[in-house]
Amino acid sequence: MESAPMITRGPGWKGTMARVLWRYYGDIAQRLKSPRSRFIVFGSAIAAHLKNALNRSGGELWLRTSLVELLRGPDGAIEGAIVARDGRQLRIRTHNGVILGAGGFERNQTMRNKYLPGDSREIFSASQENNTGDAIQAGMRIGAATDLMDEAWWAPTVRVPGEDTARPLFYERALPGCIIVNQAGDRYMNEARSYDIAGKAIRSGHRRTIRH
Repeated sequence: MESAPMITRGPGWKGTMARVLWRYYGDIAQRLKSPRSRFIVFGSAIAAHLKNALNRSGGELWLRTSLVELLRGPDGAIEGAIVARDGRQLRIRTHNGVILGAGGFERNQTMRNKYLPGDSREIFSASQENNTGDAIQAGMRIGAATDLMDEAWWAPTVRVPGEDTARPLFYERALPGCIIVNQAGDRYMNEARSYDIAGKAIRSGHRRTIRH
């Protein structure tokens, strides 16, 4: 991973940074079209492969379209969905079922209050604003089972004035010399632990020391 040596200034970080900058600015054809790089990794790479597969199959991608409800057939099987698009509600019928690429509910304060109790506010989230749990709720309304609703991809975040989305601290919390303290100024966790353990420690540590 190229970001790790650059953030930590590990051995060879200057050469790594030079290669990254050259790859970006050296792609003149792309720079004339967009500031976005054609070199993508992680989740963006997965999304790109899915989009390419959709293109090959002749599928159509609808943006700015929200799920309203799943449709049941006479036998109880799911045979489509109602979606909201361009100010209208549309019924879409399917033959082989519906896949819910649900995302999370971190931008839904009501669901956060229910499944992530404590001082858990949606303004803390570093995710995009449309993760409001619509698909999860649609599935629950038809009796679909859920699990691990109290789990998340945890990360400390900071809010920059004027920005709508918080910034996550993935590497920063585990860098040498960085510590996390509670409101009393006490260090209460190993900052290098995995995200799930660190997130639970932050939440429990906050609840123990919060003052009203």
